[in-house]
Amino acid sequence: MCYHERVSGPQILQYARRRAGLTQRQLAAATGVPQPTIARIERGTVTPRLTTLERLLHAAGAELETVPRLGLGV
Repeated sequence: MCYHERVSGPQILQYARRRAGLTQRQLAAATGVPQPTIARIERGTVTPRLTTLERLLHAAGAELETVPRLGLGV
């Protein structure tokens, strides 16, 4: 998946999950992350650890690419 716009964790997770044709329950079963936690992440009421978000996205067939910003106006 290539997603070049700035998006939040909730947006990208929900997008990837839906694109993969997965329900929250299916994603939970595949990752071991409880379904209520996935729902809270997608609503933006909880911020997941980076490793958790990577695991969820990987299970949905997506990758998380991080680009460091060093505060240099880049």
